[in-house]
Amino acid sequence: MAKIVPYNMVCRQLPGFKPSKAAAISGIIKRNNGRALGVVHPWYCITQSGTLRQKYDPFQQTNSKAYASYLKRLEYRVSKESVVFLFAYNERSALKWAFGSKAPGCFILIRTQQTPIPCLPKYKHESYKWETLAGTLKGLGVTRLDLAGEENHKVSGSAGPYGKVMGKNVGCVNIAFNNLKDLLDVKTIDSLTFPGADVYIEPSWIVMSEL
Repeated sequence: MAKIVPYNMVCRQLPGFKPSKAAAISGIIKRNNGRALGVVHPWYCITQSGTLRQKYDPFQQTNSKAYASYLKRLEYRVSKESVVFLFAYNERSALKWAFGSKAPGCFILIRTQQTPIPCLPKYKHESYKWETLAGTLKGLGVTRLDLAGEENHKVSGSAGPYGKVMGKNVGCVNIAFNNLKDLLDVKTIDSLTFPGADVYIEPSWIVMSEL
């Protein structure tokens, strides 16, 4: 069964920091040559009953197989990882996914807002939260972070408030990438994201908070 380590145990800036735990995680990451995997909001695209949300599968059949295939690829990659940084908005859902995975190591649980911004209640500035996360990752020996998860897609159309992002990749995976790319070596693994970097979704099926 997967082991869960709360983010505060490995983050020096947070109450509950455990130097021994951080050192143990650091040793594992260094043995992996500094590479680590970050999974953003797993199962975000499905409802509590396990079906795809309508905006990803408006006809209730188009993307169901694609989603199952994505989950299979993601689980295979996770099964090869000793440490996975888990960005969790719906914590219960994310933990259920983690415990159901075949991960041999541990998950660092990073609680987030609806977007993948790490929850640091004491601090208001979003940039500080990302800088703190990047500093924590570097302190643990992470030299390269691969990002996977949900969502990652393009916006189709050309009108309204979505005009500035038409044709560009949006979603929580991209929010994490854009906020970390100047602080850390980070890469989005498109094959391990959903709906996918080349998938276009109509603006009417998106909410502004996802941009």
